[in-house]
Parts: sequence; structure tokens; C-alpha cells
Amino acid sequence: MEPSTPKTDANTEDFERVKLPNKEEEENKETAEFLKDIEEMRAHAKKNYFTSEYQLERIFKSDNINPFEVLDLDAGISEAEIKKKFKQLSVLLHPDKCKDPRAAEAFDKVKKAQTALLNHDQRRVYQRVMREA
Repeated sequence: MEPSTPKTDANTEDFERVKLPNKEEEENKETAEFLKDIEEMRAHAKKNYFTSEYQLERIFKSDNINPFEVLDLDAGISEAEIKKKFKQLSVLLHPDKCKDPRAAEAFDKVKKAQTALLNHDQRRVYQRVMREA
């Protein structure tokens, strides 16, 4: 009995049907994600989300003792996203940038919240509290 030979034509056709992403498609995907982020920022801007005044009011409207609330983050957030959010808020609230008399206190709250959430043990405690609430 002869060993069977593979059907190279069928295998070649199957391989040619598989479409691999090219560089242009990857760039288009990245551009689409970027544009989506811009639209999200515009939607927030309409609500004055990215203003010092809005952030000051949000931080001082209640006794935000939960660092997730101070930074306006969800409990399942990554360390990189915590740092990103702190950077965004610090640009708006740093006393050298924001002339509101409450800016120093707000910046201090944001800094303490970031420090607490970057500590793995403290973050887990706050996550547990949020789940139980």
C-alpha cells in the first residue's frame, strides 16, 4: 500500500483564505480607538468634566474618603490606569496650575488617593469595601 500524499492544493487554498492583519489594518484599528477616545473626551467636556472647577466641586461635594471615589475610578482598575488618572487630575488641580484657593487641598486628596491605591494591600481593602457596600 502506498503512503498517501498530502493534498497540497487544498492546503494552499486554506492557507490563502486566512487573512493576516497587515500594518495598515493595525494602524486603522489604532486610529479608530484613538478617535473613540477623543469622542469620549468631547462628551465629558460637554459636561465640563475636564475642568478644574468641575473636579474641585466633585472632590469637595462630599467627604470622599474612598480613594476610588476621589480619583473617580472603578474598583477593578489597573495600576497604569491609576497613574494615568492621577496625572490627568494633577494637571487640573496642581496649585501651580489652578488658582482656586482649594486647589492645594484637592491636590493633596488626589495624591493621597493615588498613594493608597498604588499600595496593593490598601487597594484590596478598598476593593473589598466597595464590593460589600
